[in-house]
Amino acid sequence: SRIVQAMQRLRDAGNTLVVVEHDPAVMLAADRLIDMGPGPGERGGAIVFDGTPDEIRAADTLTGAYLGARKHVGMGLKRLVEESTPRLILEGVREHNLRGVNVEFPLQRLVVVTGVSGSGKSTLLRIMAGLIPADAGDVRYRGQPLFGPAQGIAMVF
Repeated sequence: SRIVQAMQRLRDAGNTLVVVEHDPAVMLAADRLIDMGPGPGERGGAIVFDGTPDEIRAADTLTGAYLGARKHVGMGLKRLVEESTPRLILEGVREHNLRGVNVEFPLQRLVVVTGVSGSGKSTLLRIMAGLIPADAGDVRYRGQPLFGPAQGIAMVF
């Protein structure tokens, strides 16, 4: 991949790269791989493997099991959006580049907002989370008007 090639060029130019990554292609391109765990959150925090990508394939760690093809990532559970699924609703929202946006976001689902630079994605997310008000329009969370930060809404930029 282009990312791996760019990292290898930086390394070959004498740089040290420390990368936090879950992409198997990036992990396997490393000269040295440090695996932390053994689990997430409070169950983690320890180095459970330190070695080469070839060595981790046989390691008795969760990462080793996936990289060694002893475990496989499934398709995952698709959570259907039904008529009864609660939603965050924006109607007629105007602010910066947003021009009368009408959209419904199903709650308790993974929703991705994409678009070109400057298209209004960050503004939309800030309005959704109640961090900034819209110049016009309505925002409803669980059926109630949203006037400020709402619990239960997380966003990643």
